[in-house]
Amino acid sequence: MHAVEYFELLGGGKKDGGFHGSGMSNARLAILPGVTHYTILQSPLLNIIVTGFLDQPSQRRQR
Repeated sequence: MHAVEYFELLGGGKKDGGFHGSGMSNARLAILPGVTHYTILQSPLLNIIVTGFLDQPSQRRQR
């Protein structure tokens, strides 16, 4: 399945997140420039993006 289709199935991209992010869904899609699925684990951006995602409070994780 295409990544964007999967993102949409999880509720991403269905509505505007709003100025303050209050309308954002729990789904996230990260696109890292200049990497492939072979080299993504060596990218310093991966750690930054994953850590930022995990540090954010999530409604789904709080239930």
